[in-house]
This record gives sequence, structure tokens and C-alpha cells, in this order.
Amino acid sequence: MISEEKIQIMTQAALAEERDRKDKRPAVNFFPEDYVGFQVVKGVIGVTLVYVFFVVCWGLYTADTWMVSYTIPQLINLAQRLILLYVLIAVLSAIILILVYSLRYYQARTMIKEEEYHLRRLNKFYENEDRKHGD
Repeated sequence: MISEEKIQIMTQAALAEERDRKDKRPAVNFFPEDYVGFQVVKGVIGVTLVYVFFVVCWGLYTADTWMVSYTIPQLINLAQRLILLYVLIAVLSAIILILVYSLRYYQARTMIKEEEYHLRRLNKFYENEDRKHGD
């Protein structure tokens, strides 16, 4: 027999499962440090590729100017500033990525626990139903 309570529990369990299905489930399959670390490494690699792309494009666009008017020490100074800028961007992006993915991990963990709570309630409901019908 279908009861209101059973329908409500099943609906809550289905909603909780649907909310976490996107990218939440893979997050909790890792330890927090592993998940966040992997995401940070991916992000820093992406930032590095974008930075290198922009530096190469800028370098190709202005190569004739700085090849003619810059001296070797000035080019070395420019390279040092570009490296320093990269380090600053990489560190800043790593900090932001750590914060973002830590938050995502703990949100995913909370949603998974909520889903498990609803599934345990549903399981208890079925056990109670079996006991009632088994007597």
C-alpha cells in the first residue's frame, strides 16, 4: 500500500540524489586533500597554458620593437618581470582554486550525507513495512 510518508521520503531521496549527481559524486570519492590538490594542479596548468599563450602572442606582436630598441640586460629584466608576474598569477590562482574546490568538496559531502540520510529513512520505512506485513 502506498502511503504519504513513503512518497515523501522517496521524493526527498530522489531530489537529494539529483542535486548531487552532476559533479558532486566524484568529489567525495577522494580524500579532501587529494580532490582539492588535483583540481588545483589542473587549474594551475590551465593558467600556465593561457599565460604562455598570451606572452607568446604579445612577444610575436612586439618582437620587432624590442629586438631593435632593447639591450640584452633590458631583455633579461623583461624576462624576470614576466616570470615574476607568472609566479604571482599562479600563486593567486592556486589560492583561489584551493578555496573554491574546498568549498565544493564540503558542499558535496554534505549533499551526499543528506542523500544517505533519506535513503536510510526509506530503508527503515521498508523494514517497518516488512515487520507489519510479516506479523
